[in-house]
Amino acid sequence: GIKYDKNLIIRLMSYAKPYWKYFLIAIVLILILSLSELARPYIIKIAIDDNITKAYNGLIASEKAKQGVYKLGIIFFILVITEFIFGYIQTYLLESTGQKIIMNIRNDIFSHLQMLPIAFFDKNPVGRIVTTVMNDTDTLNEMYTEILVGFFQNIFVMIGIIIVMFKLNVKLTLASL
Repeated sequence: GIKYDKNLIIRLMSYAKPYWKYFLIAIVLILILSLSELARPYIIKIAIDDNITKAYNGLIASEKAKQGVYKLGIIFFILVITEFIFGYIQTYLLESTGQKIIMNIRNDIFSHLQMLPIAFFDKNPVGRIVTTVMNDTDTLNEMYTEILVGFFQNIFVMIGIIIVMFKLNVKLTLASL
């Protein structure tokens, strides 16, 4: 398995600390996007159950069903546009923040490399050092931007699914009594 170094994690988080407001905004946007993801299937469910099926079974007038589906279509469209805009902002925010963090890390690494004795460079090829620095900082950039997003998005979606399933379970339980 992966061995975690507490000091390394603290040092990495210290690079992110100046940008905590951006990460907070990104987390709020992820929450909004997750709620929006959960709302889309619910809107489709309402369109089918409350309009199309009832009109097909003659429980409501087809004109009323058309108007209901039309209104839900507009809501669905607005939801998709909102998801696109918030998703773009969230991606841009995290990417630019991640790039700033990586720039700070690379500057610190470069400063550290300049302080090393010449003997270090005699024993270690410069190409390998540059490759290691680039690959490691790219991996850190991925951690700050993609893994963080995926983690929070999955948590929010799972919480939303649990809430929806709990409500459905309560409804079904009450209906069966």
